[in-house]
Amino acid sequence: RLLNHTGRARIVWAHAGWDNIGERTVALMRRLLRDHPNLSMNIKLRGGNRPNRPLDASGRLDPEWATLLREFPTRFTIGTDVKYPDDSLDPLDSSRALLDQLPPGLARLIGEGNAARIYNLDRRLICHDAGTRGARSLQVELGALAGHLAHGDALGPCR
Repeated sequence: RLLNHTGRARIVWAHAGWDNIGERTVALMRRLLRDHPNLSMNIKLRGGNRPNRPLDASGRLDPEWATLLREFPTRFTIGTDVKYPDDSLDPLDSSRALLDQLPPGLARLIGEGNAARIYNLDRRLICHDAGTRGARSLQVELGALAGHLAHGDALGPCR
C-alpha cells in the first residue's frame, strides 16, 4: 500500500535476500520493481541458510538473482548491519563474492554507483546566484560543482 500511496518518494527495501519465511522471492521482487519505479532494494548477504538468498552456500550467484540484477541494474545496492566485532562471515567477503560474479559495469553500479544516486551522494546543495534576488537553492552533480563555485555560487542552501 505504501508503494501505491506515494509514487514520488524513494523507497529502499532493506535486506533483500534475507528471508525468514520464504516469501521474499525473486518473482515478488521482480513484480514490485516492475510496478514501482520509485522502489530500490538493498541486498543483505548474511543470514545463513535462509531461502531466496543471492549466493548459495559455496558463494555462487543464484541464476535467478543474476537475471534480476541485470533486469534492474540501477535499483540495487549492497548493505549490511554488521556490528563490530563480529565472528560470523565477513560481509565484505560476501559482497566481493557477489560483485565479482557480475559484469564490471553492473558490479560498479551495485557496489557504489546506485547508492550515490539513490542517496544523493553524487550531488551537492548549492546557492545558485548567491547574494542576488534570483538566488535559489539547488542540487548539482559533483562534476558541475567547480564550475558553479567558480562563478560565485556558494555551497549550502540560500539563506
